[in-house]
Amino acid sequence: MKNLKRLLGLMAISGFAFGFAGNVKAEEETVDNAKACDKNYLVNYENGSFGCYEDIGSAVGSEHFKEGETITLLKDRTDVSLSVAKSYVLDLGGHTFALSKTGQIAISNGVNVTIKNGTIKTAAQDTAASLFAISAGDETTTVTFDKTLNVIASGMKDGTSSVINASAVTATTNVNVAGTWTGLKGELIAFPTSESKVTVNLSATITGAATILGVDAGTNVNVTGGNYTTDKGDTFTLKNGIVKISAGNVVAKAGNAMLIGDGATGSTYGEDLDVEITGGTFTSKTTNAILFARAYKGTYAIKGGVFTSEGKDADKKVLPAIAIIDYDFLDNQEGIITGGTFTNGVVGSVQIGESESQSAKNATAILTKGSTITEGEGSVTVGTTGTTTTPGDQTQTPGDDTPDKNVQTYDGILSYVTLAISSLGALGFATKKVLF
Repeated sequence: MKNLKRLLGLMAISGFAFGFAGNVKAEEETVDNAKACDKNYLVNYENGSFGCYEDIGSAVGSEHFKEGETITLLKDRTDVSLSVAKSYVLDLGGHTFALSKTGQIAISNGVNVTIKNGTIKTAAQDTAASLFAISAGDETTTVTFDKTLNVIASGMKDGTSSVINASAVTATTNVNVAGTWTGLKGELIAFPTSESKVTVNLSATITGAATILGVDAGTNVNVTGGNYTTDKGDTFTLKNGIVKISAGNVVAKAGNAMLIGDGATGSTYGEDLDVEITGGTFTSKTTNAILFARAYKGTYAIKGGVFTSEGKDADKKVLPAIAIIDYDFLDNQEGIITGGTFTNGVVGSVQIGESESQSAKNATAILTKGSTITEGEGSVTVGTTGTTTTPGDQTQTPGDDTPDKNVQTYDGILSYVTLAISSLGALGFATKKVLF
C-alpha cells in the first residue's frame, strides 16, 4: 500500500511537469510590448503583436513568423553560432553577438538576410575557420552586411583563408559588404574556384594583416567607397573577373595597393580580367600604387583616381605610381590611362623578361596615348584630349612626336637663343660662347 501511494505521488508530479511543459509550446511567448520581453530575441509582427524568444530558431519556427521580418537581439550573446535558413533582418540592437571557438554563421541557399546595428566577433579559435559561410546551390541568395555592423575578426586563427567563405556557391549570389571590419587574418571573401556567379559590392572600412580582396574566377566586384588597409602584402589582387572601382581609399603599408595579374613567369592570369577605375585613392608606403604583373590579356581602363607611391628605390628615388613587369604587356594596351593623378610620373620599372627594361617615358607615352599630361609639383595628371594649353605650360600629348604649337620646349628655346646670338654676330656685335 505504501509503495502504491509513492507511485501515485510520482505520477502526479510527473503529470504536473508534463502539463507545464506542454503549455509553453516551443518556448514561444507573446507579450504586450517590447519592454515586457525578458528573453534574448524580440519579433515585432506586422499585426502589432510581439514574439519573445530564447533563440532565433524558435523565432523563425513560430507559426506567426513571416520571411523578411526583423528579429532584434535584446542582450549580448556569447559562445553562440547561427544557421540562417529563412530570410530576415537580424538587428543586433547595439549588442554583441560573440561566436564560440568553433562557431559560425552559416547562410543557406535562397535566403535574403541582412545583419545590422551591432558587433559580431569570435573567440580565439582552436582551428582555422571562416566566420561566415554561404552555400547557394540553385536559388539566388543575398547577404547584406549593413553599414551599422562591426565585425571583429581578431580571434581568427592565423592561416585562415577568408572571413566569408563563398567557395561552395554555384548559384547567383550577391554579397553587400559595408560597416567596419577589423583584425582580418585572411582575405575578406573566398570565391569559388570555377567560374563564379558571385557579385560583391564593397563600401566598408576594412583592416587586415595581408591581402583583403583577391578576385578570381569571373567574380564581379564593385567598390563604391570605404577604406582598405593592409599591414603587409598587396591590398587588392586581381587575376580574373570584372572589377569596377569608383571610390574608396586603398592603402598598402608593405606591398602594392593593387596587384593586377600574377607575378609568375609564363602566367596566363588576366585573360578574363576586366578592370575599370574611375575614382578612389591608391597608396603604397613601400612599392607601387598599381603593379601590372604579366597581366597580358585583360581589358583595363584607368579613367580617374589618385595614385601615390611613397616607396623609394636603392638610389632613394621615389618609385613610380604604376609599374609594369614585362614590356610585352604594352603591345595591346595603348591608351588605357585617360584620367587620374599620379605621383612621380605615371609608369616606371617596365621589365622585359627578367632583366631588360624599357624607359618609363616610352611606357607612359603608350599607356596614355591620345590623352594629355599635365606636370605639377611632384605629380602628373592625365586628362582627355583637346585640353587647351597656353604658352609656357608643360602640357604635352604623349604618343605624338610633334610638339604642341603652344608648348615652349627646351629644345625650341635653345634654338631661338642660338639664332639670336648668330644674328647679333652677323650685325657686327661682339659675341661670346654661351654654355647651357
